[in-house]
Amino acid sequence: IAVLSVTLSESMLSSVLFPFLPWLVRDLGVPADSVALYSGLLSSAFNVSSLAGAVVWGRLSDVHGRLPVLALGLGSNAVSMVLLGLSASFPQAVAARLVAGCLNGNAGIARAAMREMTTEETRAHGFGLMSLAYGVGFFLGTNIGGLLAQPAELVPSLLAGSLLDRFPYLLPCAIATSGGLLSLLL
Repeated sequence: IAVLSVTLSESMLSSVLFPFLPWLVRDLGVPADSVALYSGLLSSAFNVSSLAGAVVWGRLSDVHGRLPVLALGLGSNAVSMVLLGLSASFPQAVAARLVAGCLNGNAGIARAAMREMTTEETRAHGFGLMSLAYGVGFFLGTNIGGLLAQPAELVPSLLAGSLLDRFPYLLPCAIATSGGLLSLLL
């Protein structure tokens, strides 16, 4: 269950920003004619930086065990998502995504853990469940991002002038982070 929970939360954390990404980039001061380019840069920052860290984290998980390294990856991803939600400039947002990628090799480590936990007969089922968990996490993340971004615009009478008004993308980032923190408990 822990490996499936990690897979679900990683997918949720990586997909939550997609529905609001162009608005986030625009609100961080990027000119309208460059929003698409900068959105692509921000969305890919995690994946590019994870290339640098994946081998290191995989080796650390071989030496120190899968679960501690998975927990560290989840924790760093959670912190970086909150930092993304609190970003006041495009460079801050990119830094949050780059740090998240560098400090997280969970995709490969979770697969290694699943292989070690299954037998030849159950491996296909285990990896099928991982794919399901990833899909559910992606579904949840995109819906959280789409439904909870810019909450002060939805209920200005309650949230005008609040932290969620100042940082309109903090709520979906924080809610998605709670899935990662729940995974830490499992």
